[in-house]
Amino acid sequence: MATPQPKSPVRDPEKRAGMMLQILKGLKLKIRLLQDPRVSIWLKLSFLCGVLWIIFPDLIVGPIDDAIVFYFLLNFEDLCPQWVVREVLAQMEEEEKGNRPQDQKKARHKERPTGRFVARINGGPVFFEREEDIPEGVAVWQEFVDRAGQKKWRRYR
Repeated sequence: MATPQPKSPVRDPEKRAGMMLQILKGLKLKIRLLQDPRVSIWLKLSFLCGVLWIIFPDLIVGPIDDAIVFYFLLNFEDLCPQWVVREVLAQMEEEEKGNRPQDQKKARHKERPTGRFVARINGGPVFFEREEDIPEGVAVWQEFVDRAGQKKWRRYR
């Protein structure tokens, strides 16, 4: 007598493949967000600690901490800045269409700093030509020029 095989909750193979593609797309999004310099280092570290928790789950015993870790891992992109998530998703859609943008790491090397910094002090922007002149404890942006001659500002500290 043959043992009955468990039935898949998704019987249509195309739907099953679609679910797998969604899982892979979510994983690709998480990896790209981990590589993006605009996402907080604390979010990245928390995500990596969650992944380590999955690899070594029995360091601390308890079901509640497991639930918290899984909730965080599943909602990582919701905790990231939404404008960054939208840009990464748009890049991924462009790549699916065949329009591959330049790799971010390559583009970053082709940009060169102009030596100008800007900080918001007393509610207004203040420009600095030397890094030593910038006061401690304020948010600072640095100006870059890309290959096309476009000036861009990037968070410095």
